[in-house]
Amino acid sequence: MTRYVLGRIATLVPMLLVVCALTFALLDLAPGDPALRIATQLANGPPDLSRVDELREELGLDDPLPVRFGRWLGGVVQGDFGRSAIDGSPVTERVLDALGPTLLLTGSGLLVSIVGGLVLGATVGLLPDRGPGRLARRAIMAMTGVSFVIPAFLVALGGLWLFAVVLGWFPAGGMSDPGEPRTIGATLEHLVLPAVILGIGTNLGVFTRLIAAGVEEQMDAEFVRNARSRSIGRRRIVSAHVVRTSIIPLIAQVGASMAYLVGGAYAVEVVFGWPGLGRMAVEAAQDQDVTVILAVTVISGLVVVAGNLLADVLLGVIDPRVRLARSDS
Repeated sequence: MTRYVLGRIATLVPMLLVVCALTFALLDLAPGDPALRIATQLANGPPDLSRVDELREELGLDDPLPVRFGRWLGGVVQGDFGRSAIDGSPVTERVLDALGPTLLLTGSGLLVSIVGGLVLGATVGLLPDRGPGRLARRAIMAMTGVSFVIPAFLVALGGLWLFAVVLGWFPAGGMSDPGEPRTIGATLEHLVLPAVILGIGTNLGVFTRLIAAGVEEQMDAEFVRNARSRSIGRRRIVSAHVVRTSIIPLIAQVGASMAYLVGGAYAVEVVFGWPGLGRMAVEAAQDQDVTVILAVTVISGLVVVAGNLLADVLLGVIDPRVRLARSDS
C-alpha cells in the first residue's frame, strides 16, 4: 500500500507542476503592472515612477519568465507563496486562513452527497420496477438528476433565494451574522444550507445511480440467493452484504470527482459569501492579484491530490482484492 501511494504521488505531482506552470505563464500575460498597483496603494494616489521602478527590481518583475517561475516555485516548496500584489501582505497567511472554511464546506458537502447517495440509491435499488415502486424510482432519479443538468452555481442561487430569502429557514451567507463572533454554533447554522446545496449540486446524482446499480446487481447475485435459502432476513442481507459491496465503486468515484467537488465548493462560496479559497480567488481575479491566484491554484491542486489519495487508501482498506492487486504491482 505504501509503495502504491508513493507511486500515485509520483504520478500526480508532475501533473500539478504542469498546471502551476501553465497558470503562471497565462497570468503573466494578463494586463496590468503589479509594481504600479503596489506603489499606488502605498502612496494613496499617483505613485512616484522611480518608486515603481524600485518595486519592479525588488519583486524581480524584469527577470525572464522561467527565472521568475523557478524563484516562485522555490518559495512554494518552502511554504512561502510570496506577497500580495495589492497590499504586500503575506499570501501564505491569507491562504491558510481561507483553507479551513473551504475544507469544512467541501467535506460537509461530500458527506451530504455520500449519505444521500447511499440512502436514495439503496431505496431505488430495492424498490420494485412496477406500480408505485416504479413511480418512486423515477421521482428519486429525477430529483437527484439536478446535478447533471444545472450547474452548482445556479443550484446555489436557487437554494439561497428559496430557503434563505423567501422562507427564511437559514442564514443568507457567511460563517456568522455581521458583527457576531464566529462560534461553533453559528458556524454550523450557517453551514447547513451551503453544504446541502453543494452535496446536491455536485455528486448526489452520480452517487445515487452508482449505489442503485450496485444494489440491483447484488440482489440478483448467487450469494444473496443462498442467504435467502438459509432464511436470513432481507434487512440483514441488504445491510451486511449488498450495500457494503456497493460502496466500493462509490469510493472510487469520490476520488475521481474531487476536482468537480472543489470547483462546486468554490461556486457555492461565492454565492453564500463563505470566506474560503473560492471567494478569495474571485476577489483576487477582480484585483488582478496574480500571487494570490497562483497560491489558490496550488492549494486547490493539493486538495484534489489529497482527496484522490485518501479515496485510494480507503478503497484498499475496504476491498482486500484491490489492496492485493496494488501490492503485486
